[in-house]
Amino acid sequence: PTGLSYYDKELTTNKNGYTYVLLACPSPECGIAYRLQIMDKDGNKKLGRGGKVISSEKNRTWTTWNQYLQKDNYGNVFVAIQDARYDAGNVNYTILKFSEDGESLWKGTALNDGIGHPIEAGLSMLDTPDNGLLCAYSFTDIEAAKDCLHLEKLNKDGSIAWKKEIFQTTSSANPFPF
Repeated sequence: PTGLSYYDKELTTNKNGYTYVLLACPSPECGIAYRLQIMDKDGNKKLGRGGKVISSEKNRTWTTWNQYLQKDNYGNVFVAIQDARYDAGNVNYTILKFSEDGESLWKGTALNDGIGHPIEAGLSMLDTPDNGLLCAYSFTDIEAAKDCLHLEKLNKDGSIAWKKEIFQTTSSANPFPF
């Protein structure tokens, strides 16, 4: 955005021609604030100059490379943000969902019930035919000395349908990317 700085960005365009832009911006309060901007098919900004701040939770500087966008089947977008909102010592992914008008459709679903880890990375998301979301990511379980792949299904309302660890290996095996 003009006059504003940002560390990183994600972009995606839906079937209706709306472009979603997620920006990781510097924030004196928490280190990184996430802004969402939506542009219609004619390039008109839906959320004003600089977009809308959708998250400004405690985080780590390297988490700027752990935010993601995924379109759903109806033109909306899932936003994944990694931060330390649930545990200051660990990070976790939170999933939000927004309409083409910028309306928040999900307040924020914490993956793995908000249980974070010192290292979580490599989130992949896939929208499902029932308007839910499938999420997979890796994490290091320090206590068990294992690297794990975690798979989680979210329902269309953002509630957790199920979650499973689908793979474990010795720590530092680095299963990412998967």
